[in-house]
Amino acid sequence: MEITVDSCAVDNVGPETVAEAFAVPESDKSKKGFQYIVADGTKIPNQGEKWISGYGEDWQPVRFTMQVAPVKKVLGSVAKICGAGNKVVFDDEEGNYIENKATGARTWVTKRNGVYLYEMWVKKGNEAKTMEKPNEITTQDAEGDIE
Repeated sequence: MEITVDSCAVDNVGPETVAEAFAVPESDKSKKGFQYIVADGTKIPNQGEKWISGYGEDWQPVRFTMQVAPVKKVLGSVAKICGAGNKVVFDDEEGNYIENKATGARTWVTKRNGVYLYEMWVKKGNEAKTMEKPNEITTQDAEGDIE
């Protein structure tokens, strides 16, 4: 799963078709009729959320909450990433990364055609376990095939 690291996104958000192994329960926002405003001014609804677990760089287990909306790609909110105890650095000389402030661990972000991307591998098909909603981006043990 490719995540676009986006400094303008208010939430981690993606389409329902991404990480299909994970259910889409209603969220507080979807229950309240929350809508996002996209770049052209169109309003789109929050359709629920997915609690996704998978693997990041160096096969580090990762989990996070992704709000579901009719968008074309997954956006990783810099505000949400920083709110979870990280800092995000975009630097063409020293590299682009997400750094955990508590541990100093860095997750490298790729710049491709002017867009910053983070790769995450998630479980395929119906192999994902039901999990509790994460409070922030965290690590956990994960099993099963990945895509």
